[in-house]
Amino acid sequence: MVQVSIVMFNGREYLVSNAKCLKLDIEVPHNQMAQEAKALRDKFVPYRSTYDTQGWYSLPIIGKSSTEPYAWNQYSEYNSAKDAAFDMQFTDIAEQCPITVNWLKTVYPSNSYGRVRFMLLEPGGYILPHQDRE
Repeated sequence: MVQVSIVMFNGREYLVSNAKCLKLDIEVPHNQMAQEAKALRDKFVPYRSTYDTQGWYSLPIIGKSSTEPYAWNQYSEYNSAKDAAFDMQFTDIAEQCPITVNWLKTVYPSNSYGRVRFMLLEPGGYILPHQDRE
């Protein structure tokens, strides 16, 4: 059964749910976020070399670092997402994305993030069908 509740933290309401996804009716300044991402094109790092891909890149805003875009299970030092959560923080890229960071801190209803990344698939690039989880 899906459970959703609203909790208060530091004067803000946050959604807490066990659902895999929730449809949220919130404003997203996507055009300005896209401009921030475009300005950082030279900072993106190749993504998922273990899959058959071409032209797929990532740029972590929140993560292990700005050059380490992967999930916790790709790093040998973590036994769980909970263990890795302590090392997931705003990366040096965050300083160059004020609109995105402000939105994450003041609009998006969460105070906990695993990873937040800009993702890029170049023209002519591809990602073959794959499955991240069972």
